[in-house]
Amino acid sequence: MESGDSMASKIRLSPSLAMFALGFRVAARERVTLALGLGYYSLFIFLFAAVWRHTPFATQPDRSISFATMVWYIAVTELVTFSGMQFREQVRFDIQAQQLSGLMGLPLPYWQLKLMQLLGRGLLNFMILGLGGFALASLIAGGVPFPPAVGAAVLASGLLAMMLTLTICLSIGLLDVWGQFARPVYWIWQKSLFVLGGLMLPLSLYPAALREVALCTPFPAMVALPAQLVFRQDLDGFGIIVAQQLGWLALFAALALWLHGKARRHIGAEGD
Repeated sequence: MESGDSMASKIRLSPSLAMFALGFRVAARERVTLALGLGYYSLFIFLFAAVWRHTPFATQPDRSISFATMVWYIAVTELVTFSGMQFREQVRFDIQAQQLSGLMGLPLPYWQLKLMQLLGRGLLNFMILGLGGFALASLIAGGVPFPPAVGAAVLASGLLAMMLTLTICLSIGLLDVWGQFARPVYWIWQKSLFVLGGLMLPLSLYPAALREVALCTPFPAMVALPAQLVFRQDLDGFGIIVAQQLGWLALFAALALWLHGKARRHIGAEGD
C-alpha cells in the first residue's frame, strides 16, 4: 500500500487535480461569499414557499405537483444556479488582468485548468448550499416527498447540470478575447434560462407550444430536468434525463474547445 506522502505527491504532480483542489480550497476560504449565497438561496426558497402555500395545486391535472414538491423543485433549480452561475465572469477577469496569454502556455490548456478550478469551487458550493437549502426545504415542506433513490438521482443530475453551466460559462467568457461580447451574451443566456429553463415553474405547467420550444434548447438540462425528478416516486425516465444532459455537455465542451483554439490563435497573433 502506498504511503499518504506518496499519494499526496502524485496528486501534486497532476495539474488537473491540483487545480480542482485549489478551487475547492479557494471556495472554502470564501466564508462570507458562502454565507451570503446560502442566505440568498434560503430566502428564495422561503419566499417561493410562501407563494406555493396559497396556490390551489389541487385544481391542477398533474397530481404530482403539490406544495411540498414545488418547495423542493425551487430548492433544486436554485441550487444549480447558485452553485454554478456565480462564476460566469471568471474568464473575463483573467482576460482583463492579461493573464490569458501566460496561461495559454501552461502544460495543460487554459480551458482544462480553468474548468477544473471552477468545478472544485462549484462542488463545495453545491455541497454547502445543498445541505442548508435541502434542510430548509424539508422543514418547510414537512419532509421529503420522494424516496432516497430519487434523491440520489436528483443530486447526480444536479451535479451534471452544474458541470453544463460551468462549461457554458467558460465558452461565453472566452468571447471577451475579441472584445466586450461576453456580458450581453450572458444577459441573453440568463433571461433564456429563466423563460425556457423552467427556473421557477416546471415545464409541465407551460403552454404546449412554449414547452416544445424549451425542450429543443439546452436550458431545461441546466435546471428543469434535474428538478422535475422531485415529482417522481421512481427512477423511470432518469436515464433519458442523464442522456440529454450528457449530450448538451458534449456539445458545449466541443464549443469551448473550438473557442479556446480560436482564442489561442488570436492571442498568439495580437496578444491579450
